[in-house]
Amino acid sequence: MSTSESTPVNVAPVEAPKALSQQFFDAALPRRAQARDLRSQTPSRTVEADTLDAEAAKLEDKALEIATQSEIKRESVKFEKWLKEQEHFLAWRLENVRSVISLSQSAIRVVATANAGAAVALLAFLGNALAKDAHLVAARFAAPILTFAIGVVLAVLVGGASYLTQFLYGSDDPKMVVVAKRVHWFTAALWLVATGAFAVGCFETYSAVRSMTKSEGAPVATNDTNRSSAGTLQRNTPPPTRPAAEPPVVQLPVQTPATQPATRPAGSP
Repeated sequence: MSTSESTPVNVAPVEAPKALSQQFFDAALPRRAQARDLRSQTPSRTVEADTLDAEAAKLEDKALEIATQSEIKRESVKFEKWLKEQEHFLAWRLENVRSVISLSQSAIRVVATANAGAAVALLAFLGNALAKDAHLVAARFAAPILTFAIGVVLAVLVGGASYLTQFLYGSDDPKMVVVAKRVHWFTAALWLVATGAFAVGCFETYSAVRSMTKSEGAPVATNDTNRSSAGTLQRNTPPPTRPAAEPPVVQLPVQTPATQPATRPAGSP
């Protein structure tokens, strides 16, 4: 059997790359079989058998190349899909981190402003109340002012701890990341304590104002409230009685002499 009489390679175009590679493998199989038959039946035709084996090897290499390219394309599609998902996920994580940082800054500003504003408002109130009873007012409002001041200090510490946390999170050392997580929880605890200080200060202020109201019998407030309280007292006080039209008759005591002189007879000198 000559090379020209061998089965021609008929590689028809197929739709799927996998079917095309399989077709090349199917075309290589009969050439392998012919080469084996030539070697077994006619040992003198070894050259033709080698030629058939070479053609079969080329077909197999082509099929393997097509299969490899098809697998590469499939893996490339999978990788592109995974890459897009990772990009979307990283973009979401980045936006989420930015939102968390912005919200944490707002939370720090809120708790600091609340404590500082409450302390300033309380001092403005005490400026008017100290003129009445400085000792009593100072004794009752010292604790709320101290509580609000502690809240402001804690808010400042929260800001510093937040910066330290973000700095440690940016480190490449895994140990620093572990420390950053611990500082993160410590910062959150500080913020809660600062918020609690504001709540406690509000309650102490309310208790002090209420105790002053009970002790004085009237609320300690602005001048308008004092004027309204004076007006209420004036309305509740009954008007004075109207005086009589004529003055009362004053009766003088009658002086009785100890001895009365004798009555003279008429005509006596």
